[in-house]
Amino acid sequence: MEKKFDDQIRFLDRHRDEIKPVVNADEAQLLDRLYDGILTQEQIDRILHEQETKVFVLDKPQASPEALKALLVGRDPGAALGIKSLIAAMEKDDRVGSLGLIVDGIAQSYLKEDLKPFEKLDESPLVIADIMKSAEKPYDVIINTGSTINNPASVTLKNKEALTGGKSNAKTYFVYEAYEWGVTQDYYDEVEGMDGIFCNDEVAKAILMERFPDFDPDHIYVTGTGQIDSVKADQAENLYRSGREKLEIDDTTFTVAYLGTISSAYRMYGLDNRFDEKSWMRTVDAMAHLAERYPGQKFALLYRYHPRDPQRDEKFTMTESMKLPQNLMLKKATNEQGLSADEVLYASNAISSVTLTENFKSKHRARQGIYLGFEDPGMGADYLKKIYSPEIIAAMEEKGGVAIVKNDDALFRYLESIKDKPIEQPKVKPGETSAERILDVLSRDQSKEQDRTQS
Repeated sequence: MEKKFDDQIRFLDRHRDEIKPVVNADEAQLLDRLYDGILTQEQIDRILHEQETKVFVLDKPQASPEALKALLVGRDPGAALGIKSLIAAMEKDDRVGSLGLIVDGIAQSYLKEDLKPFEKLDESPLVIADIMKSAEKPYDVIINTGSTINNPASVTLKNKEALTGGKSNAKTYFVYEAYEWGVTQDYYDEVEGMDGIFCNDEVAKAILMERFPDFDPDHIYVTGTGQIDSVKADQAENLYRSGREKLEIDDTTFTVAYLGTISSAYRMYGLDNRFDEKSWMRTVDAMAHLAERYPGQKFALLYRYHPRDPQRDEKFTMTESMKLPQNLMLKKATNEQGLSADEVLYASNAISSVTLTENFKSKHRARQGIYLGFEDPGMGADYLKKIYSPEIIAAMEEKGGVAIVKNDDALFRYLESIKDKPIEQPKVKPGETSAERILDVLSRDQSKEQDRTQS
């Protein structure tokens, strides 16, 4: 019993940052004191139960017999975001007659509203039994997501035959909602055997083609995912207006948002212990230099820290003793100031950061992403080289529209080159989402399969 308790404590410790946002305040405080000896077995069991993988089903009694039975699988906030819009679209679309979801507790919290129409299968102490019960009528389509560590996708990837009843026309797909590949080697064969992969954009496709050189590029579909839908491009103008009003920045001010990260999270890559702090200060210096060079123009640098960064306040405090030009404003721009991330990003002309995902998403917001790829030892260039090949780094700029700056002068020169560029909002086709594009692919593949079997 004691070993089980210790194992549970270690599990909670490993996944603390994922679990804390989705438990109540009292439980979050307990997670910060895992080794203080105050947690009871009952408290641990309750927290763990909330994180367990569950099965949800939605049947449409009026659906056509030809309508698809689809299964979506995911773990963690990223995967939940990747399939969120797809769940909503499938619920309404007549091409889908029945929908199953296998999601862990963290994903469930992010999909709370989406899950309301679903029935939860919770009849067995083992989730595998509920998964198989949901497949009593076999699935036609299984859509997996990327994180396979402690992921329910580990079940669906290895058990396609059981879940689809061995149907020859059953299809399996992958939604790749990220830009950094997160599938362990154990599952490469399963991914390579899938019928298609849905991804965000051409950069994500380039990453996938490099990871899976034998996968048919024609079956890597640039549909977007829920990650791209989340940029709220259709609300861009309103978010721009509300962001600038809250920040008290007028339309003529050239504004850059700095998105912070956690330096210690990059230790495994051998980066500088103050990786983010140094990147932030060098961005401040570049903006100060720009403001000095153009005293007749107004500039603003917004600081949005990572919410779990223990050094978040220190980073901004570092700038308070600096003598900055009067035409440069430095402003905190976080939830504490009543600003959403979307308001901050749309209020900005450009986004400067050493984080990758928001840099890649900048293009989809019609904003300029600037990756701080400083070539000093332990800085951004080292990180890129550790996770991407030279070809992918080139694709970041050529296909992703991200500007990679290699030194302080390059950062200044790039900011100077875009300071007079007017803001334009993204062009959006009404009602067009990644989910609709994915559904079109599923429908097209099913039609092809039916034509093949009938001929």
